[in-house]
Amino acid sequence: MKKIPLTQGKFAIVDDEDFLFLNRFLWRVSGKGKKNNLIASTCISSKVINMYYFLVDYKSFLGKPFEVTHKNKDWLDYRKENLIVLTRSGMRQFNLKRKDNTSGYKGVWIHKGTGKAVAEIHKENKKYHLGYFETPKLAAIAYNKKALELFGKYAYQNKIEND
Repeated sequence: MKKIPLTQGKFAIVDDEDFLFLNRFLWRVSGKGKKNNLIASTCISSKVINMYYFLVDYKSFLGKPFEVTHKNKDWLDYRKENLIVLTRSGMRQFNLKRKDNTSGYKGVWIHKGTGKAVAEIHKENKKYHLGYFETPKLAAIAYNKKALELFGKYAYQNKIEND
C-alpha cells in the first residue's frame, strides 16, 4: 500500500503495483471536505478522469450506467480490494439508509394511517413491497432477507439489536 499526494494536503491510498503508473499524473481532490465525499481525479486532454477508471474493470458495464464505490466508505482508498463496480440500482442498494429515514432502518418506513412498519426494496426500477409489520425491527429483518436474495454479497444489511 502506498500513498499518492493530492491537493489540499490529502493522499489517495493505492496498491503497490499501481503506484508507479498513477504517480505520473498530477492528482487533485474534490468534494465537500468530508473524507467520504472526496474523489481523486486528474485532467487528461481537457477531460477530468477519476482515479478509479484506471483501476477497475468496467468493460462488462459498457452501454449500461455504472458507478464505483468504496467498500470501506473511504473515498480516498483506491486499493482494488476496496473498489466495487455496480449498476446504479446496485449502488442505491449498497448506500446507507436515507438521511430522512425515521424508522432507523433502511427500506423501512412507518405508515401514517396504520402506524405499522412497511418494508420495501428496489432493484432495477422494480419495487418489492415486503409487507406491513408490527415493529420496524420485524420489517428490517424482512428487508435484510430480501436484500440478500436480490443483491448477494453487496446487500446492505440493517443492524438489528437483540432485545
